[in-house]
Amino acid sequence: MSKEDRLDPEFYLSLASKEENKSRGKLKIFLGMSAGVGKTYAMLEAAREYMERGGDVAIGIVYTHGRPETAALLEGIPTIPRKKISYKDAIFEEMDLDAVLERRPKLILIDELAHTNIVGSRHNKRWQDVLEVIDAGIDVYTTLNVQHLESRKEVVEEMTGIQIQETVPDSILENASEIKLVDIPPSELLKRLEEGKVYIGDQSKIAVQNFFTEDHLTILRELLLKTASERVGHDLKTMIPISDRERSEEVADRLIVAIDHTKQAEHLIRTSHNLAYNLNIPWVVVYIDDEKVLSKEEDQRLEKSFALARELGAEVLTTVDSSYKDGILRIARLKQCRHIVIGNSKKTFFQKIFFRESLAQYLLRNIPHLHLHILRKESLEKPEKWSLFSFSALKDWGGYWKVLSGFLFFVVLGSISEPFIGYQSVSILFLVGIFALSLYAKKEMVFLTTVATLLVLDFFFIPPVGKLGISDGKDKIFFIAYSIVTFCLAFVTVALRNRERFLKAQEDESQILYDIVKQISGAPSQSAMFRSVTGSVGKYLQGECGIALRQSAEDLAAVSKNPLWNNENEKSVAVWVMKNGKAAGWSTNTLSSVPVLFIPLKGFKEVIGALSFRPATQQPLSLKKMNFLSTVAHELAAHLERYIYEEKERKSYYLEQAENFQQTIINSIGQEFSKPLELLMEATKTLETTVEMNTPEVREHVKKQLTDSTELLHRLTKNFMDMALLSSGLLQIQIKLNDITHLIQTTREKIEKHLQSHRLVVNIEENIPSIPFDYLLMENALTNLLYNAITYSSEGKTIEISAKLQGLYLELSVIDEGEGIPSEEITHVFKKFYRLPGTKPAGTGLGLSIVKAIVDIHKGKIRVHSRPEGGTEFCLIIPVTLS
Repeated sequence: MSKEDRLDPEFYLSLASKEENKSRGKLKIFLGMSAGVGKTYAMLEAAREYMERGGDVAIGIVYTHGRPETAALLEGIPTIPRKKISYKDAIFEEMDLDAVLERRPKLILIDELAHTNIVGSRHNKRWQDVLEVIDAGIDVYTTLNVQHLESRKEVVEEMTGIQIQETVPDSILENASEIKLVDIPPSELLKRLEEGKVYIGDQSKIAVQNFFTEDHLTILRELLLKTASERVGHDLKTMIPISDRERSEEVADRLIVAIDHTKQAEHLIRTSHNLAYNLNIPWVVVYIDDEKVLSKEEDQRLEKSFALARELGAEVLTTVDSSYKDGILRIARLKQCRHIVIGNSKKTFFQKIFFRESLAQYLLRNIPHLHLHILRKESLEKPEKWSLFSFSALKDWGGYWKVLSGFLFFVVLGSISEPFIGYQSVSILFLVGIFALSLYAKKEMVFLTTVATLLVLDFFFIPPVGKLGISDGKDKIFFIAYSIVTFCLAFVTVALRNRERFLKAQEDESQILYDIVKQISGAPSQSAMFRSVTGSVGKYLQGECGIALRQSAEDLAAVSKNPLWNNENEKSVAVWVMKNGKAAGWSTNTLSSVPVLFIPLKGFKEVIGALSFRPATQQPLSLKKMNFLSTVAHELAAHLERYIYEEKERKSYYLEQAENFQQTIINSIGQEFSKPLELLMEATKTLETTVEMNTPEVREHVKKQLTDSTELLHRLTKNFMDMALLSSGLLQIQIKLNDITHLIQTTREKIEKHLQSHRLVVNIEENIPSIPFDYLLMENALTNLLYNAITYSSEGKTIEISAKLQGLYLELSVIDEGEGIPSEEITHVFKKFYRLPGTKPAGTGLGLSIVKAIVDIHKGKIRVHSRPEGGTEFCLIIPVTLS
């Protein structure tokens, strides 16, 4: 296969993306130029054809507007009852979204996609209802007029002069599986309007006088056809592999549009969306924060622009840079963009003097092969009025009087000192005062004070005194230079102070975020982490923050101190957020009537909970603070998902260990109990034979078998019981002063029969005082050590018991002459049911575990080592005094 014939990898990626979308429902939009063209009628006809083919169809909501031919098509199609919502003492009907999701038809009919839901509905807009239905795997038929597309709104308003109140994001249309164009000539639509087939009664006359004019309809029809042709062109591009497309090296894979807080931003965003859609490339909306303090109106306008960009499918970026040009250039290089969209505005007189190179020239000079799109819009082209300051700042009368008092102080001080130091030195004194003022006052006050200072200096100090104006040439040069220096010093100081405040705010936010991330990762417990994180977030954002984790597919449980919800309605929103993985509640377009914001804690695989924020005031959160909350939610989700995964792994490991442990117990019991049981069975068979039992030797042998097997069973059972008691912590401990010699002697006597085949040596240091320990437990430990030495050393070998004082500890040792323990196995010998590899099966494997547990109870230690001359030494180190 040649390189030219090989399909582009992105083609396969697009196919994979389509496979992923198969689980979602399909959206078919019946698109028209206005009301009355027959969109609803065409939708119902298509639905009836679908029913005739055996499809499951239901009506979510359809409006007939009193048209009998449309109402006739509703007959026979199942209708889901509408939901009644009370608002302002009136009852409104909306589509019952929950009933639709519960009914789950294969196809649902939802009319008027651009409709705004009544307050109290789950979503603010009907198109959001449609998206949720599609995500649930249900196909949707819906209707839409072209003027309600967000990117077409501005064009329609300009051409028709009619304000469009309801809009739908273009991404809805772009992601639709099918678009059905419903089109009739404007003249035919006007004829239908006159006949009363569109609106009833006087509504038709009102419509003709306002919206339904032939010019307006012609414009809308052209816009409809243009939208359809763009969709066809876009679909053709996506169907052709990239390697087969005609493309040059300059074609970029991303588009940037730079916006500010002006009214032009929305126009730039809408136009850039259309450009990016036609180029079939992703696009980014960039806002450069140049540290300018925005008014409340400007801030709201900026937030509105961000919301519009997100609705149209853009990636929204904000970055801080003192230079607007440098900020755009940096983002363009970072994103590797060669398509940039900027607005064109007229320069002010001052901009023409001080900024000769335009933004367009700067970008073209610094970015090679740049496609620069400059949008010009006459109605928004007027430059902002140049103003050095805002007079609204002077409403701060407290600050004004402080400045005035400082100003008068320096004037009086200058007047007193002028006869001694001269007016030149007084000017330096004034300069110091302006500098001090610049450190805390607003720039408006600094400007006024600087002007007042220059006037006072001229009128009262520079000759001729008592007049405005300077006669001496040297004084004129001095005054001009002094004025320039004064203004520069004042405003540079104010700028640096503002810069410092801005950086301090940025640093504070970064520090808060760092502290929260540190709390998430370094908290001693989950509850401490939840408490510290919610406290930090609530304090920073001025509200209450809470966390809830998934308990089941349908329920959440609060894990933080602050309540996430005050009633069942708020809790249902939190559950919805968990199930759908989308933010909802306050300041969102979903269930916005709830006074709490819920953000999903989305892990890599699933939503594991929800983060809530209840604001102290109803002032909307800025984009920066929303991003802050999203970042905290992301960090929390990542940590919790990792914690949950580790818990699952730990439980899985423990379960596996428990299963292995259980199997080991079964194997051990089977092996160890089989020997004494075989002896018992053999003895029983012998007892059944009367002839053999008459022989004394046989009777003695049977007796020995019964005794040995019974003792072995008793010892095995006792080890199991002792280990169970030691592990449970229910064992009664009785530590008293005991004689170590008596302990060794008693233990020796109990197992003397088993020591007959070995040589036992006992070495006890003289003058060992009574030692505090539990006699029965210590006897058990010494017995298990001796049985271990007997088992793993050959007959005739020596076993030594020694006891001596070593400082504040008693060292009780058992030494054998067996094969010893390999150094790498010493750390394992105290594990339950552990046996050295390659050794003969003997005992339960619990003896040394019991010894270790008994030593731990006595706050002691146990030391094991293999001796160079052969054999193993087990040394119990018991404190002489117990704390």
